[in-house]
Amino acid sequence: LSTCGTLSSERRARVASVDEGVMGDAVTDLAAEARLPTGVTITAPSALTVATWPESGDLDVQWTSADATSALVRIEPEGASNPASTPTIICVARTAGRVRVPQALIAQANFRAMDARVRVWSYRDGSTTAEGGKTYRVSGATSSSVLLQARR
Repeated sequence: LSTCGTLSSERRARVASVDEGVMGDAVTDLAAEARLPTGVTITAPSALTVATWPESGDLDVQWTSADATSALVRIEPEGASNPASTPTIICVARTAGRVRVPQALIAQANFRAMDARVRVWSYRDGSTTAEGGKTYRVSGATSSSVLLQARR
């Protein structure tokens, strides 16, 4: 990022690669600009940063993020000591600003019995062509999360 500032659709990050004469250098003479979507505002399952898991049913996750072109929702236990060995649900959004996580997945991981972090990643995708004609995908991302506390 070239300067400090708030997250907005006008924020940009510069990406560059130059040929330094290194054997096997696959990305040479690349100059791109990744543009960010606006910050993610989660509106469901709660607009609050901490809420309790719904008693039953699918989990409806909704959010807004202007100028986003794709998104990902990730649910994992809060404070896991070894994230690689804990249950995780990852959903790629098929509709803008909404994902429905099936009850069966939530039950399989037993998430309602634990505190879990629901994180929404919002991406603004673009592409650039490097010297030699190869096209690369360039994305800027923002995220936000809500903590769902275990049902007690």
